[in-house]
Amino acid sequence: MNALDCNFEGKEDVRQLLLSAPKFGNDDDYVDSIAHELYDWWQKLVTSIDTLYGHKYQPNAYSASGHHAAGKKGMALPNGRLAGLSLADGSVSPCQGADFKGPTAIINSASKIDQRHILSTLLNIKFQPVALKTKDDLKKLVALIKTYFVCGGRHIQFNVVDRETLIDAQVHPELHRNLLVRVAGYSALFVELDRGVQDEIIQRTHHTL
Repeated sequence: MNALDCNFEGKEDVRQLLLSAPKFGNDDDYVDSIAHELYDWWQKLVTSIDTLYGHKYQPNAYSASGHHAAGKKGMALPNGRLAGLSLADGSVSPCQGADFKGPTAIINSASKIDQRHILSTLLNIKFQPVALKTKDDLKKLVALIKTYFVCGGRHIQFNVVDRETLIDAQVHPELHRNLLVRVAGYSALFVELDRGVQDEIIQRTHHTL
């Protein structure tokens, strides 16, 4: 708690220990069960509350671009995240850079969350363009999507762009006016996004198939 209060200043050893702990998005049953438990608790709580007109609220798990705004105001977190950085970009997306076992592990983690009664359970995955160059690559992508839906997933989307292009678009926006990216449930022109949202998209893990 002391390390979080001071944003890990002088406590980088503690932060590295936290960063090395198991993270959601790597098909680790232990940590994935925590995500499942939290979502289950949250959706039961929301559906127990009466609305103004006598109905029950419905859990709706999407951030639009709120993950950046909320993260900007948030303190350091016990996963090793520093204060002010963006939160995870989608409802069931791993935190930026925390997923390192590939897209199959990501969909396995996401599908362990019971998505049947929750709206907008968004999963973002980012691919290098070179990962989707051949027909075989595209067949693998189709198989990945089908597998996710068979396992209970509801919404999956992709960015297929390399890091260098995104960084160049920040430096030379006039050369990338038509660069379209998926943010969190919607598409937007990259150069028109807030700089913090741009940085968050750049920080997402690149995957291959």
